[in-house]
Amino acid sequence: MHSSVLIGFFVALLAAGVLSNSYITDQTRLYNDIVMRRGYNSKVVPNLNARTPVNVTVGLTLFGIDVDEDKNTLFLNCWLHEVWTDIRLGWKPSKYGNIDQLNVEHYKVFRPDTSLYNSYGPQSMRPGTDQDQLIIDSNGVVMFFRQVGLKSSCEIDPTKDDQSCEFTFGSWVHNALKLNYKLSTGKLDISEMVPHPKWELTGSELKRELKTYACCPEPYVDIKLTLKLRRKVSNRISMAG
Repeated sequence: MHSSVLIGFFVALLAAGVLSNSYITDQTRLYNDIVMRRGYNSKVVPNLNARTPVNVTVGLTLFGIDVDEDKNTLFLNCWLHEVWTDIRLGWKPSKYGNIDQLNVEHYKVFRPDTSLYNSYGPQSMRPGTDQDQLIIDSNGVVMFFRQVGLKSSCEIDPTKDDQSCEFTFGSWVHNALKLNYKLSTGKLDISEMVPHPKWELTGSELKRELKTYACCPEPYVDIKLTLKLRRKVSNRISMAG
């Protein structure tokens, strides 16, 4: 009786080990076949053809702000959400143990060169560590969610309680025929925002703009974030004093 139970127990352990090893093997094969295969170049934009851009859906979640009135800057601590499709990265799950998602280091595959145009100081939207990973699904859809710190110049008028600041970002190199930025929603997500002790966020707007510059005939897509701030009563009193 006891021996049969022990045998069953060890058989179950052995089966679990085999399944685990099989899963690891499938993941390794998938990673090597999709990400590490010869001929894949992460610097090449995955366009279907010369006239079909890669659509990049963008969203922002705001965690907090910091206003520097002396330097006339506004800092945002937020999550940047980007989703696009790389037609080279799809696979059939049935060939890889039904795995339908893969986590990959951001620098291994193509990613949009999203940049803050009116950045105050060094560029802060680009991934800086190997910990910034993205998720790829079996259809080639890539999801890249990461924390970014955005600092922009913002003229703070000390005589006014209401201020308006703008952040403009998009591709630094590619025009709208290569990368086409779209908004997941026209609103900034502030559900996780920690209130600022001196300033209140009274409004925000995310807007997509198609622009043509003097340098180039092709249009470029800009994403503009506008924030409306109001000085809190306690801040007015401290300044008056």
